[in-house]
Amino acid sequence: MTVSLFHPERPLGASKPIDITELHQDSCRWAVESSAPHASPWAFCGLKRVRGAYCATHAAMAYRD
Repeated sequence: MTVSLFHPERPLGASKPIDITELHQDSCRWAVESSAPHASPWAFCGLKRVRGAYCATHAAMAYRD
């Protein structure tokens, strides 16, 4: 099975995607598409990390328990 690391939609209640320059130590690193005209093509979820490099929603998609 092939799993993509890119998810075009963000979890409900999330803020807008953030640019790589806005990432902090506790930011989710899930790559998302950015529709902002001035933004780079790479943007990240940016929600608080809870497991590995990802927020709860993206960790559930990325890891198998």
